[in-house]
Amino acid sequence: MTRAHAVGSIRRRGRRLFLPAVVGSVVLIGTLAAAAPPAPRPGAVTSITGQLNAVSAVSPSDAWAVGFTVIAGQPGAVPLIMHWNGTSWSKAKSPNIPFGELNGVSMVSATDGWAAGWSRNTGKIIILHWDGTSWTQVPGPAPDNGVLFGVSADSATDAWTAGPLSSERSRPAVMLHWDGTSWTRVPITVSGIFSDLDAVSAASASDAWIVGLVDLNQVLQSLALHWDGTSWTQVPTPSPGPETTLTAVSDTSPGNAWAVGWADRTQDGTQTITLHWNGSAWQHVASPSPGHQIPRAGVIGNELTGVAITSRMNAWAVGDYTVNGTDRQAALTLHWNGSRWARVPNLGGTSDSFLHGISMVSATDGWAVGGHRNTGKIIILRWNGSTWGQP
Repeated sequence: MTRAHAVGSIRRRGRRLFLPAVVGSVVLIGTLAAAAPPAPRPGAVTSITGQLNAVSAVSPSDAWAVGFTVIAGQPGAVPLIMHWNGTSWSKAKSPNIPFGELNGVSMVSATDGWAAGWSRNTGKIIILHWDGTSWTQVPGPAPDNGVLFGVSADSATDAWTAGPLSSERSRPAVMLHWDGTSWTRVPITVSGIFSDLDAVSAASASDAWIVGLVDLNQVLQSLALHWDGTSWTQVPTPSPGPETTLTAVSDTSPGNAWAVGWADRTQDGTQTITLHWNGSAWQHVASPSPGHQIPRAGVIGNELTGVAITSRMNAWAVGDYTVNGTDRQAALTLHWNGSRWARVPNLGGTSDSFLHGISMVSATDGWAVGGHRNTGKIIILRWNGSTWGQP
């Protein structure tokens, strides 16, 4: 089994749609990859109010998804943790943190995992640990103000989480490391006015990536940092547009990683972006962008927010696009077959649905999660080797 450690972040351009109640080796058959998207419908919307931002699957019978939900009589949101036991998804008990949101999750095993996020009320980071029995809050190093967008653990003694130190982007980005005993701050040096660290993926103790964006003289460009076991180093990345950001990354080996996001190409509108690491350089690979120009404030035409790899011949990316002729967002699923990225239909619906996170257990088993802006409900999709549909 190859398990992706990647997690997508929830903030896109600082304008990701939040829910109104809260504030928001498989080779596909040619006909499947080229099939038209389904007609507008609610899609795989559950009855649970909230939004899921990330998912991590340990096995076909053990997966976790995190985000936030709303409790009647309580202002703001609280952390939401969902668990798959092989038969059904259910809410798991989590610390009741006012205005708390979880943005990333990474499971090492059935008895060891991490979730990360922040509290909008206090402005403090949130780090939760799963020990096989319960989720408990673990303190981070002081100062503990900031936002955590991604978390990735490759063993019980090696995990990373990162994000901007300040949600207002007025301070440097923050990077934390778990050594099996405590979380400590790790210094980084990034060129530019400010940097956002949006996602992290660790393949081993000597191979990890963090991606995001950096402001170079008021021009937002893609950012990638690599960990070699000793230090973090900024690695050049292509930036196909005047405003480019990477929002998710999946790293399986020193010679195979994918990073995804979006780029604003001005006249062409916002386009999906996929970059591949071949062991020596990041290369821009063409990917479908089905959405049209941005029709309303706060909506991005094409964006990818999650990515997962099972092999060199099989990778998935998720996000959303704007349906042509409308102002509706629709869940987007893209597949890499070793040669090209192709759009694959899903049951996420085409009425303001979006996907934020993805995790693949194998080439024939995986999960994608997100939400539905109109209904305010979470969305969970499962890949069974041929379709993205209901669990």
